[in-house]
Amino acid sequence: MSVYCLSQDAGRLVALLSNSATEEQFVARFVSRKYGSASEGRRLLEWAIQSELVQFDGPNVQPAVFTEAYSSWRSQRGMLADETRTRLFGQAIAAQCKPGTVAIDVGAGSGILSLFAARAGARKVYALELTSMIEDATQIASDNGFSDRITFIKGDATKFSAPEPVDLIFSEWAGMYLIDEYRHFDAFCQVRDRYLKPSGIALPGSASIYIAPIDNSQLYTERGFGFWKKPVHGFDFSVAESRQLAAPRRIIVEARPSSLLGEYKLRSFDCKTDQSSEFFFETEFVHRFEADGACHGFIGYFDLELAPGIVINTSPYSKLTHWQQSYLPIEEIFATAGDELHVKVKTYVDPLFASAMMELTVSVIGSGERAPRTYLYPIDNSYS
Repeated sequence: MSVYCLSQDAGRLVALLSNSATEEQFVARFVSRKYGSASEGRRLLEWAIQSELVQFDGPNVQPAVFTEAYSSWRSQRGMLADETRTRLFGQAIAAQCKPGTVAIDVGAGSGILSLFAARAGARKVYALELTSMIEDATQIASDNGFSDRITFIKGDATKFSAPEPVDLIFSEWAGMYLIDEYRHFDAFCQVRDRYLKPSGIALPGSASIYIAPIDNSQLYTERGFGFWKKPVHGFDFSVAESRQLAAPRRIIVEARPSSLLGEYKLRSFDCKTDQSSEFFFETEFVHRFEADGACHGFIGYFDLELAPGIVINTSPYSKLTHWQQSYLPIEEIFATAGDELHVKVKTYVDPLFASAMMELTVSVIGSGERAPRTYLYPIDNSYS
């Protein structure tokens, strides 16, 4: 097993571990996806067991804890240091949490959201956390005088039995392009449907996902397929471009607002009533070029309405957050004024890896006509 293979695709490999019932099933899937040989797949599985990503129960492999990445303070610090994210969640919880409120925090992590609720007067917060981070979160609550009002419970949130219905359920389940962590949102929905009072509040209350075509030759050259258009140190690497075009990846970037050609809302979600299945949909949009130009891919972002009037917006036009934006590169398209860019969007769960996927079928109608071409991007915990 090469370190390169593991580091480049760790998120998808962990997802593969999570959804393989037996050792042989994992190895077969590992080989089918051309990650390596069967012997390399077995060595990876042995490493995963030793690292406690998975465990055996008789002949079967128990699901991996794909969220274990969040058990490190490196990850938690990055989220805590996102001033916009943390401040607005704190404001929203303070607005929705009244003295006497009973709440559930799904995926508590460091416990920061539970601390906000306790500080706002919650009578009881059930903080559910799957990873070993719960140990430090419990200590932090105690150090801050809230151990009597925050009860930390380690384990799968979907198996949690609440002793009472709750007034408020909150969670920060948004992935880098919102739908990445659909399993976290699914856990949120299951707990919400079982224990939130009919008059209760879900936080966030709603979310929307957006996409924008971009004209940015610099980004295309530095992070997209344009890198391969010129000789690399004097050598022809065009085969690398064809390989990457066949298996494009989502890239996390800080997008330049001036490069956006337009903005298109793909879907909105009601976090009090919708299920995780709503994250998977088909839609389409048409962008008309107002002037001669080019398209070098798409920028994806989202917003979260945490409470009325309190919104986190990850658009390039807003203050940068740790989510940044998602760059979905395509082959460079040149267009003239009046040409139409037609984009069909489909999101679904990869049946092999159980990761979220976004499929874009892109064509141009007009003088710069371009036949439809389909790009398939994993929208999961691995990104370039």
